[in-house]
Amino acid sequence: MFQTVARAAYDHPWRVLVAVLGLSVVLLVPFRNFAFHTDLDAFLPSDSEARHASDVLREEFGSQTVELILIYAFFVTDEPALREMRMLEDALREQPVVVDVHALTSLLEDQGEAEPWRDWEMLFPALQAARDLPEWRGYVSSDGTRSLMRVTVDDDASNETVIAQIEDAVASMEFRELELEISGVSHLQQAIQETSRRENARLFAFAIVAMGALLYANFRRLFDSLVLLGIGTLALLWSMGLFLASGQPFTVISIAATPLIIGIGIDYGLHYLNRYYEERAAGAQAAEAIGRASGTTGFVILLTAATTVVSFSSFAVTGFEPIEHFGILAAMGVGFAALITIVVLPAAFRLRDGSRKAGRPLGGILGHSGVVTLEAARLLRRPWLVAGAVAVSLGVVALNAGSIQTGSLPTRLDSEAQRTMDRVVFTFGDHGGATVLIPLEAARETLSAFRFLEELEDTGARVVAPWFPLDEGGGGNVAPEWVSERYARVQLIYRPHQRADLVPAVQGVVEEAGFETHLAGRDVASTEIQQRVGQGLQRSLAVTVPTVLVLLALGLRSVRLAVLAVGTLGLVIAWKLGLMPLADIRLSVTTATTAALVVGLGMDFAIHIVHRYREELGRMRDRFDAMERTLATAGRPIFGSALTTTTAFLILATSQVNDLRDYGLLTALAIVLSFVACLTVLPPVLVRVLQSGR
Repeated sequence: MFQTVARAAYDHPWRVLVAVLGLSVVLLVPFRNFAFHTDLDAFLPSDSEARHASDVLREEFGSQTVELILIYAFFVTDEPALREMRMLEDALREQPVVVDVHALTSLLEDQGEAEPWRDWEMLFPALQAARDLPEWRGYVSSDGTRSLMRVTVDDDASNETVIAQIEDAVASMEFRELELEISGVSHLQQAIQETSRRENARLFAFAIVAMGALLYANFRRLFDSLVLLGIGTLALLWSMGLFLASGQPFTVISIAATPLIIGIGIDYGLHYLNRYYEERAAGAQAAEAIGRASGTTGFVILLTAATTVVSFSSFAVTGFEPIEHFGILAAMGVGFAALITIVVLPAAFRLRDGSRKAGRPLGGILGHSGVVTLEAARLLRRPWLVAGAVAVSLGVVALNAGSIQTGSLPTRLDSEAQRTMDRVVFTFGDHGGATVLIPLEAARETLSAFRFLEELEDTGARVVAPWFPLDEGGGGNVAPEWVSERYARVQLIYRPHQRADLVPAVQGVVEEAGFETHLAGRDVASTEIQQRVGQGLQRSLAVTVPTVLVLLALGLRSVRLAVLAVGTLGLVIAWKLGLMPLADIRLSVTTATTAALVVGLGMDFAIHIVHRYREELGRMRDRFDAMERTLATAGRPIFGSALTTTTAFLILATSQVNDLRDYGLLTALAIVLSFVACLTVLPPVLVRVLQSGR
């Protein structure tokens, strides 16, 4: 079948290239509507309790989207500074998108007589009275040089509208006493969107330039380098175009597919070209070499593509949409990469090599990769050395795997909005926090509510509940932002370093409350997402491993070889988990996906080794000679593939998004470990398991 396809493409190269170009133009059209989705709701499943609690919070208490203005002054409580803050508050309230403003000035107004801003004599008593309120430290820093203004905006307004109207209000002022920094949900999401657009273009350009230079160093052939880059680039453009045409949202996690698809496209092309040049160096004409390469490598590419597609498609059972979308995009990219390699390469080499009579072997870096494969071949007769190294490495894994730390959502990045938010948190505490909604009937029962609040305080959070105790009439003079018709609202405030332990503790208190209570907040959503992702990826691996085993057993016609290949990758996953704490890489939404990636990407190396060894064993009597020949031939493109794909992910490690940096580093590490395992651990075991070519 593969030879037939290759022969058709070889005989009609221009038809193939015109069809490829036409399809590429069609799939570029959806890029006009390209946009990143950065809202937290994009990361929450529809049945999420945190999402439901957030909806209830909005229904009962209105908008929950808050922008923060960090105000600097010599003393923020001096009369000139307060008056400028008051004018800023009035200017903000005039903006249609602004729902409410909470500031030191509005707190003082609540404590003073009517219009305390006419003169200092009226303002001073309000200032003195407000200093005794617990809310004071939420508005003024301990040294009195900073104040915080919270601007609640319409949840349905776009980020661009919110930012534009707040900036208009600020621009209408001429500050003499104040300096401002602005952050908040809209500013952070806008920064993520802008950064993601730049990152995707920058990472794509870096990947193309770096891998192009690396490929040229490998081959010393400009044509080959451009063809391999073309395979990866076309696979990426086709998959992204089809993905966007289907209306799927593109999130920050989807950026991780960019170097992945390019790297896999180059990987398939490398193996195909390596076999093609082997046949050409042996004296075969171009058409004959293409046919032989397609007949052998084509099957392996199809098998490796099938296992990789299964690995990524298994993300569909995670129940977590951004990872599901990442899996869909990656699976399409892998499928396109295999298709382009099998169909386009014969056409491309017909145009270049159709009239040439001979070929030369690969040069450059790949030409010198025999040093690596030679060292790997020496280990064939030293199995106990390999076994000892594996045992020691697993011991290190066992010691370190328990210290893996969890990370946050992949939406934190180095930006001015993020740095301002960090300064706000450092000065005033965490204002994302968590919100507990207690049914009003339960809140009126003084004893049960008091015990519940006590248990919340025992977790280590600072509990703010101005409504306690409620009177029988429904709350007396309690402000409406604390009590609605059905719920009383409790705010939990804590420092960022407390989140990992505190949020689960609060969840436990809420679950055992004995009455229907809702827990909302970004940290709550983040915790639930991490829990769901962990469970989802376990389900994904439970689907991936047996499915890949079946595919390999059918493709290789051997259950033993399938188990051996998958077992080698299981060792890589263990190594990866053990090295994460040493590399200070956290387990997060994106880095957790690398377990399935190891099965998908690392499996390619194992399949090529197994398939080529069986082929060589059919020609040679001595199994050690057959494996040495395997490492000397298949080892070269595996070395080049590991080098280029690792480079692609190391480029991702330059991302401004912290979690994507960890993802790039961890995936690059996993690829290197897969390469090491497939060249050092798999061959000695394979030599002793498979002693004939059948």
